Amino acid sequence: MFSDDEKRAIRRLYLWPKLGTYFLFSLFPGLAAWVACIAVDDAILKSQGVYLLGLYSLLPFVIVYVALCLVFSIGTRVMANRPAWRSVERKVFGEAADTPLPGELYAGIGTSAAGRLMDSRDGGTPAGEALEVVGSALGFIGFWRLMRAFHETARIAAERGGVRLPSLGAWRTAIVLVPILVFAAIFTPRLASSAQAGAEARAEAAERVSAIEAAFEDGGCAYVSADDPTQRQTSYGYSVYGYLDALDEPLVSYACVDTDASGALKEISYHADIDATLSKEKNLAAVQADFDRLAGMLSGLGMPSPTLPAEFTEQFLAGTYYDDVSVYEGTEDGLTVYAHFATDPEDEFDEDSDTYVFLSIEV
Repeated sequence: MFSDDEKRAIRRLYLWPKLGTYFLFSLFPGLAAWVACIAVDDAILKSQGVYLLGLYSLLPFVIVYVALCLVFSIGTRVMANRPAWRSVERKVFGEAADTPLPGELYAGIGTSAAGRLMDSRDGGTPAGEALEVVGSALGFIGFWRLMRAFHETARIAAERGGVRLPSLGAWRTAIVLVPILVFAAIFTPRLASSAQAGAEARAEAAERVSAIEAAFEDGGCAYVSADDPTQRQTSYGYSVYGYLDALDEPLVSYACVDTDASGALKEISYHADIDATLSKEKNLAAVQADFDRLAGMLSGLGMPSPTLPAEFTEQFLAGTYYDDVSVYEGTEDGLTVYAHFATDPEDEFDEDSDTYVFLSIEV
């Protein structure tokens, strides 16, 4: 019934529209796989730095798949206008007729254009963005309907003429799985390396945190609280608190040691509540004594000395219990020291006011 050219045209118009559709819609699972790899690398494994190979791998995938979609889609339209396919149509359907473009394609193009026009005139609006999304969705539907029309016509012609058609399952599986496997191959070394580095960092951090926690406990702190690196991995680090006093005491002094993800010191801060019924000199002496006691517990761990800056001491002694004092100071060792006295204005000051001295030393 059909010549070799006509059979070839039937097979191509059966396969090519589907391939164009597969390449287009496989962008979504491919993008999902890429996002999943990025998420695992960043959010779960807390990898340090940017993985450029993984970051830039998405663009070639999108370019190749969009290009192949266009190749097979345009090829489908070209093949539909060739004499071989026209002859098939006349033999099967009695006449050769163009497959019209679906209305969704026109609607999608128009809606997207309207959305872009609104964005360009108004500097970007939710309505314009919504129109662009709707236009894109309509365009996808229109493209799918057009390719499906060619595919179904070729299938009917093949059934009537007894033409053997190629299998679509293998093509569909390959087109969907190839980008997923490529992304998996690209990210696997990075993820394995990050997992190993994370395990080593957690082990180092756990050892460091345990040493700080033990120093506070052995030093006589009434309460100690510490993060557990073995239970919770973070990219920003861990904290250990040591309280000289019970938490329900009216005046509380404590120190907090913050480390990075591998346990190296980032910052140590000290807090001491103020008794406004005492003189500033007595309070300042008590604050420094508490800070020194806490620092003494950590003396074997290489922590910086908690000395209040001279400028802060002068301003605190010269002021009142109703005036905040804040002083930043750099040291010769490259540390950043921040001292702060927190209080309430005189007209708001009462027994519930939170007045304290805070000293932070950043590495």
